[in-house]
Amino acid sequence: MFGSKTLKAALTGTTALIGVAMLMAPTPAKAAALSVNGAQGATEVMGAGDTLTVGNAGNVATVAAVGVLVNGVTATSVANNGTIGGAGPTARGIIVEVAGNISDGVDNFGTIFGSGTGNAILIETASNIGGGITNEFGALINGSGNGIQV
Repeated sequence: MFGSKTLKAALTGTTALIGVAMLMAPTPAKAAALSVNGAQGATEVMGAGDTLTVGNAGNVATVAAVGVLVNGVTATSVANNGTIGGAGPTARGIIVEVAGNISDGVDNFGTIFGSGTGNAILIETASNIGGGITNEFGALINGSGNGIQV
């Protein structure tokens, strides 16, 4: 295709080389403002810097065993005005694991639950909810196992 020339040699002196270099350069993941305002049937997996807001009509009561998962990253916050939970015999509402963190914490105005022997909120070894957990007046954090397990 290029004869004896390499791709770089064939593109030298053209603007195409700049385009190729830009496509090959890694770009960091960007934080997202996640929002749930209706029924959601899958686990909400939070990435680095993400914020999650579950609205009044929001329902992250999934068919999976975990409603919200923070695995090995530092997410920013969870604000719940609806329902967060999982389904199954050891279901959990929120799991923070593998040195994960929610730096600004969890603010609950709704319901966070675990079913079966599951916990509403599970914070595993070396993980953290740095901003704490605020359960507002009238809100529920309940699990068949424990409400909150550290």
